[in-house]
Amino acid sequence: MGAPTSKFNKNRISEKLAISRLLSRYLSGHIRDEELRQVKVWLKEDAAHRRLLKELLDESNWDERQRLLQNIDVEHEWARFQLNVSSKSASLRKRWMAVAKIAAIILLPLVLGVFIWLQTDHLNPPSDTVSVELKPGVKKAQLILSDGQRIEISDLANQAPIIQKGVVIEKKEWALNYHAAEISSGKDTVINYNQLVVGRGEEFQVQLSDGTRVWLNSESRLKYPTQFASNTREVELEGEAYFEVTQNPGAPFIVKTQSLDVQVLGTSFNVSAYEDEKSIKTTLVEGKVKILPQISSLSPVFLEPNEQAEFSQLTRKITVRETDARMATSWIDGVFAFEEETLEGIMNKLARWYDISVVFEDERARMSQFSGKLPRFENCNELFEMIEKTTDVNFSIEDDQLVRINFSKK
Repeated sequence: MGAPTSKFNKNRISEKLAISRLLSRYLSGHIRDEELRQVKVWLKEDAAHRRLLKELLDESNWDERQRLLQNIDVEHEWARFQLNVSSKSASLRKRWMAVAKIAAIILLPLVLGVFIWLQTDHLNPPSDTVSVELKPGVKKAQLILSDGQRIEISDLANQAPIIQKGVVIEKKEWALNYHAAEISSGKDTVINYNQLVVGRGEEFQVQLSDGTRVWLNSESRLKYPTQFASNTREVELEGEAYFEVTQNPGAPFIVKTQSLDVQVLGTSFNVSAYEDEKSIKTTLVEGKVKILPQISSLSPVFLEPNEQAEFSQLTRKITVRETDARMATSWIDGVFAFEEETLEGIMNKLARWYDISVVFEDERARMSQFSGKLPRFENCNELFEMIEKTTDVNFSIEDDQLVRINFSKK
C-alpha cells in the first residue's frame, strides 16, 4: 500500500509546484496567454483554489508569510525532496531552485494546503465570495398573443409557425420574426397587439412586421401591433430595449414609456425605462430622435449620435450629455460596460441578468464608482473579485442568490 501512496503524493506535489509557478507569474503580471488560460481552468476546478488566490492577494498576510519564509532552508528542502524521487540531472535541480525563488511567497500556503489535503482528503469550504457561482442569464422569453394565449419562446423551436390574422410568427435562431401572410387591404379597423415578455435572467430579440429589430433586456416587456397602421408605428416599452428602426418617412416610429415618448423615422438607439430606476435614459447611436415628455411644461428634446437624454423621475427634468453610445448598447453584444458608474447602478444591472438579490450592509458602498467590462455570459464572481482587489468593498454570496455588500476595512 505504501508505494502507490508515495507515487500519488509525488504527483500531487508536482501539480502544486506547477500551479505555484503559474500563480507567481500571474501575481507578478508576467503571465502569458496560454498560462493565463491554465490558471483560469485551475480556478474553475474548485472553490478552494479561488479562496487560495484570494488569500494570496490579501496584503494583510504578506508580512507574516515573509517572516515564515525566512525560516525555510531551500537547500535543505531540495535535499529532502531528492530522497523521494529518482536521481535527476543538474538541470532539474536548477529548475527547482528557480521555482523556489520565484514562487516562494506562494509555495508556503500551497505546501501547507497540500499537506492538509493529503491528510484529510476532503474539503469543507466556508461560504465566501466565490463559493457560490452566479450563473448568467439565457436567451428566453414569453409571447402573449392578442387573445391572451401565452407561449414560451423555446417551445416554438419544434412548432410550425403561428399564423395570426394575416401575420406569420416564427422563431429564427434567437429571435421572433413577424411578416405578413397576405397583402393587407389597409381597411382593417381592428389592430391586434402582442406582447413579448423577457423575465429576470433572460434576453431576446424580435423583428417586427415593418422590419424593425428590437433587442429586449432582462425584466422587460414590449407591446406592439402584429401589423402597423399606414401612418404611424407605436410600441410600448417597460424596461430596456435597443431598436434598429426601418426607415419610413410616412410613418414615424414611436416608443412609448411611462413618462416620455421617443419618436424617430429611422435610426438606432437604446431606451432604459425601468419602473424601479430613478431615471429614463435614451442613448442615440445613429440618426436622430425626438424626446417627447408627457409633461406639458417640458419642451421636446432632440438628440444627435453619441448623446444621451436622461429624464429624472424625481426632478421631472431632462438632461442631455455627450456619451459613448457603445457603453449603453454593449449588452446586445454580450458585454456589460461601466464607465464611472455607481456600484448601486452596476448591481441593479447584474441583479436582473444573474437573478440575484442585493443587500448593502454598508450604505457608503452604494455610491462607490467603477469602470470596466464583463462578459454577460460568464459568472460575475470575477467582477466581484476584481472590485475586492482594488477597493475596500467586500462581497459575500449566499446559497439563495443573495449578495451582501460591505466594506472589508473600516
